[in-house]
Amino acid sequence: MTSTPDRKTGQTLLAWAALLCCAALAFLFLVNALFGIRAADGMPGPHASVWMRQAWEQGSFSAGAFFLGCGLFRGIRRFPLPGRVTVALFLAAFLFAAAPYAGRLLVPGG
Repeated sequence: MTSTPDRKTGQTLLAWAALLCCAALAFLFLVNALFGIRAADGMPGPHASVWMRQAWEQGSFSAGAFFLGCGLFRGIRRFPLPGRVTVALFLAAFLFAAAPYAGRLLVPGG
């Protein structure tokens, strides 16, 4: 006799898959940010500020991907009513992902 997985099991698997994918994406952005910091701190040159800005942007994207993964994890597991914490996590993910673009628009010379 075979049993079919119920809806709760499918939601749990999807939630974990979303969390792991977003965590891997956050890790890649974090590695890229650390490389930018190392490049900015290396030999003195005209591009150190560009590397540091790139590192800040990649760090912001990393935080956004992390918060998105946490929000997806909570939102998928509590699907009918996500709750305030889930909405706050999605808002934080959006703000971290949009911050580098807002910085380019609002900061002169960016």
